Amino acid sequence: MWQQEWPRKPDIVMEGGNQGIFSEGIIDPDSLSLLSTAKGGLGRSWFTTFGDTSASTALASKFAAQLYESYPAYWPETIRALIIHSADWTDSMLGGHQISELSIDRKLALLSTVGYGVPNFNKAKFSANNSLSLIIERYLEPYKFEDNRVKTNEFHLIDLPWPADVLQELMNTPVQLKLTLSYFIEPNPGNRQYELAASYRSHGLRFKMIDTNESEEAFSARVSKAARDDNYIPEGNEHWILGSKARDKGSIHKDIWEGTAIDLSTRNKIAIYPVGGWWKNRKQLARYTKQIRYSLIVTIETSDIDVDIYTPVLLQVPIEI
Repeated sequence: MWQQEWPRKPDIVMEGGNQGIFSEGIIDPDSLSLLSTAKGGLGRSWFTTFGDTSASTALASKFAAQLYESYPAYWPETIRALIIHSADWTDSMLGGHQISELSIDRKLALLSTVGYGVPNFNKAKFSANNSLSLIIERYLEPYKFEDNRVKTNEFHLIDLPWPADVLQELMNTPVQLKLTLSYFIEPNPGNRQYELAASYRSHGLRFKMIDTNESEEAFSARVSKAARDDNYIPEGNEHWILGSKARDKGSIHKDIWEGTAIDLSTRNKIAIYPVGGWWKNRKQLARYTKQIRYSLIVTIETSDIDVDIYTPVLLQVPIEI
């Protein structure tokens, strides 16, 4: 029950040094560890080695600090999202397969072992011409008090400024869409029902993408149904690689969609909607009036390096001065 409800950790993995095998035993020589500074002093070295979780945590902190230095106006939710959004699985992690080829059980095992893989700083910081990253930071009021009970309140429909004409010209060219949703919760550590994530988290958020040829009215109705019923799973024909069963844990959600450019050209809306938490379930605490923040990152990418999908969107999106 705990594994079904709670977040899968880690979110990412970083270099933590290595260990060796000698005479059927495990050794950790300095040559396989990471170098760091030490206290130094009389008769002591100013350098030392370390590894494992300590090393990887330090590198993750450095990654976040460098991003924050580059984008000091971004929310912490966004910095976190950028790190995870840039991550990918190595060939060794995937065992020589594509992520789309793995069964749901193997995907779950992968996420529980290495999370979303190894982050890439250049991908987190820059966008190439044949890729496009959209970063959105917004406030949402997840709940309202009505008819003497707390209900879900609002959801956001976000228009994605895809260059539809460019994507349609690409016809059946393979494209990839990657989406990451990040937010922070208020924990409820005093509640003993730890087997239920909704008893611990203050609120939850989820996302959905409009289907090809689905009207905005039909899409809104599908999202509204999901917001009212936490156990409502159907995704329509969205065809996410990980799927809701794998991604809808914790407070960071990432998934990948792969298809043709012409198919993606009509999938131009994303919905962000709330699900239950103790703000909703414990009405006597009156937390249902609170706003929350979230960050959404959406990237589309094509393997054709001669296709410029960045500039057409740049012309559509106003730049704040």
